[in-house]
Order: sequence, then structure tokens, then C-alpha cells
Amino acid sequence: MLDPTPNLRKLADAELMRVELEARSLMRRTLFIGIALLIGAITLVMLSLGGFFALSKEFGPDIAAFIMAAVLGILCLLALYVALKGPSRERQLEMQLVEQNISTARDHVKNDVTRIEREIDKLSMGLLGLVKGGTSGGMPALTLLLGILAALSPVLRRYLAPFLKGGD
Repeated sequence: MLDPTPNLRKLADAELMRVELEARSLMRRTLFIGIALLIGAITLVMLSLGGFFALSKEFGPDIAAFIMAAVLGILCLLALYVALKGPSRERQLEMQLVEQNISTARDHVKNDVTRIEREIDKLSMGLLGLVKGGTSGGMPALTLLLGILAALSPVLRRYLAPFLKGGD
């Protein structure tokens, strides 16, 4: 009998890789947004201090505070830019590869299910032959044996099908 477990495992692994990639990307973006917020808060403090010192002492240490605030503001904008830009080409290719693996794994699982359905159909045809042979007054043991052989082997099924249908 067919075992779809390996293909289901491949599908699960491919889905897990996709989720891990998305989680890493989300974590990275969250980190940069957090950095941008922290730098933004420091920038606000420095701009406030700089403005205060500029107005109170009219140039001197206040210019340094403005320069510091400007540098922190630029760093904040840079961090926001990195956090908000789309995925890199490398990340896009990784995601495409993972999506392709998932699609392939799904196709393998579908093929396994189709094969299992065919095997069940063969088995049911063998059982149908058993029932037909048993109700026609023929030899039930021989019909059972022929039905089982027809269900298990497609080659034998071709040769045995006329005998199974002969009970009609």
C-alpha cells in the first residue's frame, strides 16, 4: 500500500521553512522599527534641549546639541528606511524557492492520494467480483482468489477481468 507520510512530511517541512523566513523578516523589521523609535525619542529630547540652549545662551554649546540632534535624526530616518523597504532580491528568491518546494510537495501528496484512490477502486472492483461470483452460484473461493489478485495486480487484472465479468 502507498504511504503518503514522506510527502506530507516534505510539505510540512516546506511550510515550516516559509514560516521561519517570514518570522525572521518580521523580527528584523521589528528590530529596526524599535531602533528608529528609540533614536527618534532621543532626537526629540536633543532637539528640545538644543532649542532651549540656543534660545537661552545664543550660540555656543547649543550648536553642538543641534548637530547631535541632526545626526540622530538622520540615523532615525535611515533606520526607518531600512525597516520599511521591501525584501531584498535574495529574500525574494528564497521565498520563491520555498513556494516552489511547497507546490511540489503538494503535488506529490495529491499524486499519492490519487494512487490510493485507484488502489481502493481496484480493491472495490475485486470485492464486486467476489459478490457477483458468490451470488451467481459459482465457486465463491475461486471468485475470492481472482478478485484479490485482480485488486492487487493491474497486469493480472487485465487477464482476470473477463472471468470476473463472466458471472453477469
